[in-house]
Amino acid sequence: MLFMKDVIIVDAANVFRKFAKTEAKILGTEEYNKEIDEVIYQLKSLKDSIKRGRDRKFYRKENAKLQGAIQALKFLKNKSEKKMLLQSKESQNNKSTIKLSESFIKTMTEIISEADYIELQSNPCDDLGVANIA
Repeated sequence: MLFMKDVIIVDAANVFRKFAKTEAKILGTEEYNKEIDEVIYQLKSLKDSIKRGRDRKFYRKENAKLQGAIQALKFLKNKSEKKMLLQSKESQNNKSTIKLSESFIKTMTEIISEADYIELQSNPCDDLGVANIA
């Protein structure tokens, strides 16, 4: 005899098995997030189906386990989103850096070393750091 508990467990196992077989298993990609969203939606609909009716108290343990699975998937999704955000920041930083060639640096060093500098006169300062003007 097949109980409703067994059906719930089989359905949840099928959802996870389908997720495990998909090709989009790379953490930090948009496909991964979409797949997790789909699994969360399926688990929520399964949970909602057993939450209603006169036997809802009988399935409270299964409901709690499904909620735990949903929370674990949300954790993975948040981790993936953080990785995506980090990757986008890194790519922006890589685009904004200016790579200078060695010849340019050498030329700029020569220009700076050949420049005439005027020696600055130092004025004595009082206790407040204000220069005494004579």
